[in-house]
Amino acid sequence: CSRPTGPDAVPRWLSVAVQPARRPRAGSQVRGQLEIANPGDASLGQYDVRFFLSQDSKLDASDTPAGHVMRSGISAGRRGNVQFLYACPRGFNPSGWYLIAQVVALRPPADVNVYDNVAVFGPLP
Repeated sequence: CSRPTGPDAVPRWLSVAVQPARRPRAGSQVRGQLEIANPGDASLGQYDVRFFLSQDSKLDASDTPAGHVMRSGISAGRRGNVQFLYACPRGFNPSGWYLIAQVVALRPPADVNVYDNVAVFGPLP
């Protein structure tokens, strides 16, 4: 059995903060820095990073979309960073929620392992 070859997007949160940190409330901002590694043996083409706020650590249809960022690609064996900023709407307190990032390849070649394309942080303070 041979190992599949190609690009592999693997995200992980480097930092996440809620501002103001002492008392999150409506109008608070959630900021984060996400690193995306490509340990694969081929370049990852254009990709989209989709962000969600969730009441649990699982990405599913009930999660709240919180933005997205498109990027041009990551060479094999390299890493890239993406900044995240979300301004909480009136009536929403982010405390206790999870921040989820999902990396989706938009151009061939396809990601060889879509099961490691999600990074979860939380619960938020």
